Amino acid sequence: MYARFLRVLSFGLICTVLNKFHYVDCISQCSITPTKHPTSMAVVLNCTFNERSVDAAMWTRDGQPVDNKDILVDSGETKKWSAVILSNSTHVQDVGKLTCTGKSDQDNLSCSVHPSKPMLEAIKPVIIAIDGGTPEVGECKARGWPVPRVTWWRKGTNLRNYDYLSSYILTRYAENWLSMKITTIEGYHHGTHTCRADNLFGTAVENVIVMVKRQDMIKYDYREELPSVAIEGKNTTIECICFDPLCKEQNATTYWKYHGSNVNTTRKIRVSKEVLSNDVKIVITILNVSRTDQGDYYCGINTTEGFDEKRRTLYILTKDNAPQISASANVVSTNPSSHAWLKCKTTYPAILTEPDTFWVFNSSRIPQESQHYHIKRYGPNPGPNSTKFILFELRISNVSAKDVGWYTCGVDFKLDVIKANVFLRFEEEENEDVEDQNTDTESKDNRLIAISSITAGGIIMGFVAAFVAYRLCRNKRDSVDKFFDTPSVNDRHFKYDVFVTFSSQDLNWVTKELLPLLEKHKLNYCIHDRDFEIGKPVVDNMADSVYTSRKVLAVMSRNYMSSKFCRGELEMALYRSTEMGDSSVIVMRIDNIDRSKLPKALRNRTFLDHHDLTERKTWEERLIKHLKPPPDKSAEKKSSEKIYSLLKDAEV
Repeated sequence: MYARFLRVLSFGLICTVLNKFHYVDCISQCSITPTKHPTSMAVVLNCTFNERSVDAAMWTRDGQPVDNKDILVDSGETKKWSAVILSNSTHVQDVGKLTCTGKSDQDNLSCSVHPSKPMLEAIKPVIIAIDGGTPEVGECKARGWPVPRVTWWRKGTNLRNYDYLSSYILTRYAENWLSMKITTIEGYHHGTHTCRADNLFGTAVENVIVMVKRQDMIKYDYREELPSVAIEGKNTTIECICFDPLCKEQNATTYWKYHGSNVNTTRKIRVSKEVLSNDVKIVITILNVSRTDQGDYYCGINTTEGFDEKRRTLYILTKDNAPQISASANVVSTNPSSHAWLKCKTTYPAILTEPDTFWVFNSSRIPQESQHYHIKRYGPNPGPNSTKFILFELRISNVSAKDVGWYTCGVDFKLDVIKANVFLRFEEEENEDVEDQNTDTESKDNRLIAISSITAGGIIMGFVAAFVAYRLCRNKRDSVDKFFDTPSVNDRHFKYDVFVTFSSQDLNWVTKELLPLLEKHKLNYCIHDRDFEIGKPVVDNMADSVYTSRKVLAVMSRNYMSSKFCRGELEMALYRSTEMGDSSVIVMRIDNIDRSKLPKALRNRTFLDHHDLTERKTWEERLIKHLKPPPDKSAEKKSSEKIYSLLKDAEV
């Protein structure tokens, strides 16, 4: 009796341990062991009673009797009752709780199990390891009944202790628990490792990717460690270079990450790589950048023996704190054979690297010689919005006629180039008061003064005709017919009826409202988007458009006045109008911009106001009236004849 008590106690302890791990629910002295069926794809559950002969036994599934045809009874000194369970995974999941119960002369004995395929516990899917270092340990545990056996695999091979140059250490804590540790990380450890659990009912696998972080595959110089800066609304490109020979592997993949996620090519973003002779360039281009694009970007490359990635920080400059440039004077006057100083100033955020400054004249950069260039740098100013500024001057010695014209001062920040224009001219010579000597001189002066009576509409024609007449008289050409061909020269001088200067942000209004009107009245117009010559300096394109158009129409708006490009065109047009006295500038206001925001030369002038609802009713008629050329050119021809006659008499 005492021996029976010890057997029951020891068996109870075993059951308690098994229950703790959820393998077997042992209520009494019986056990269930699975085996493969010798002749079919099935698993046989053997129920054995460690007791004297039992009188009867039965199997139940979730409390319901199992069909007798699935039960095999083995008679002997110790009886066995067996249930057959198919190994098909779908059936295994539907088995439920199986209980084996036997009756003896003493009491009822029963055992319960939950047959199932292996299930792996949560595994860390990625292990980041530094080349030459030691990574975190990969743990692999599994659940299920029968207790699954866990193994680690690499490239289709079952890993064992000290494989791969003794770099793997495998530690088994139980049949279903096996850890993997890599002692010293090398490139060949980079890749997929597989944790695998097997039992009679199936197999479960989980992959663990060991990412070997290599050092200095992607390298920067000291400048690239600084933030990359872009201006809001413009495009920007960020690059990094991979120098390691592994970078040129055929299967090597490159990527960009932002906020922890891979960046893919979209309509706004372009991601690419370029294989060069000795390295690989990894590039991301962002179109029309905004403040939401600011932050840390990571460029990376993944090879068969490791990966590397580097951080690039993108900082967005808003339009309010973008670099600015201005000239101290739009027009600089000097005397022949004297010196002239042209001055410009640029202000920019301190986060930008120091820019290159330059001067351009006649489409060519002026060499930076010390006798011509003078540069002073200031800043940064204290505070969160720290700025720097540069004053740079160009000295022109012994000024001659060949030095007169438009100069461009510019600043190259790499991400953007900004410019301003300065016009150099001679001082106007004052006419000395000379007393009249005789009536002939007075008569000639009066004839010449009569030139000023030419109407404003024909002043350019008169100027050209007078110039040609002067040359004809000087060369003693007697052919009057050639002189009166001059109006055709003037027609060629005005290539366009009107040059339309406008902000690109107002393009919608221009294309829908203005251009159809000009085309309807068959006016030959010039717009920069279509007519500026590609490859030609912008300043030259602006000057050609202003001086080869009979009129200049400024589509005035807030957008217009906030554009340096537009203001440059307007200043050039106003200068031409003042210089030639031809009233060629016409202003059309399309929004509620205040007069105080306009250049001083325009504040007191009358302009067409499309924004005013009352004036909008007649704006088309009034505009065309200003733009259409005079239909009858006979008056201009007579004016040319008069000029020729006056100058011919003066020559005589």
